[in-house]
Amino acid sequence: RWYEVKDELQHCSHLLTDVTIVQHLEALRLIVSTGAGKMRDLLCEGGRGKCTLGVLLAVNSRNSNLGSRQVQGVILGSSAHVVGNLMKGDEILAVDGETATGENLPTLIRGSDAVGSRCSLKVDRQGQLFDIELSRTQMSDVRSTERILDLLETHERVIRQSQLPSHTTDSLLSSLQMILGQIITNERRR
Repeated sequence: RWYEVKDELQHCSHLLTDVTIVQHLEALRLIVSTGAGKMRDLLCEGGRGKCTLGVLLAVNSRNSNLGSRQVQGVILGSSAHVVGNLMKGDEILAVDGETATGENLPTLIRGSDAVGSRCSLKVDRQGQLFDIELSRTQMSDVRSTERILDLLETHERVIRQSQLPSHTTDSLLSSLQMILGQIITNERRR
């Protein structure tokens, strides 16, 4: 048993504990480890990873103007959005050093599907090659941030169309920009 006190520490009364504490610790151990003793990824949803880099691929798109390795767009609030270097039409040449094809690109992008895992993309934008580092983020977190950013865009549009005095409009738009900046800063730290 993992919670036994070593022989040389048996006389230390401060190491003794109530049996209910040990039972709770045992219950926690069962939650965070598999039957084989390996640690579970508690950030996965339903035992399966559901992460995203936020890259929308043209591979499954009906848009005939884009090739199978080209970026169709990025998801608001995702790592790809926060980093800000990917654009529609960029071509992904490699993922973590492995050459990308139309067939393997979705699998390479998914990678380990572990929250926080890093991914390096080699990208071609109209003949200009560059590398970009992204982090996989839990899809539910990205969707939540995406909803907030959508609301901010809606509020900005309403403010711009309003008949408010210009100083009020400017003040409200400035506040929205500060909120947006804080959200982006928080996402970069994630």
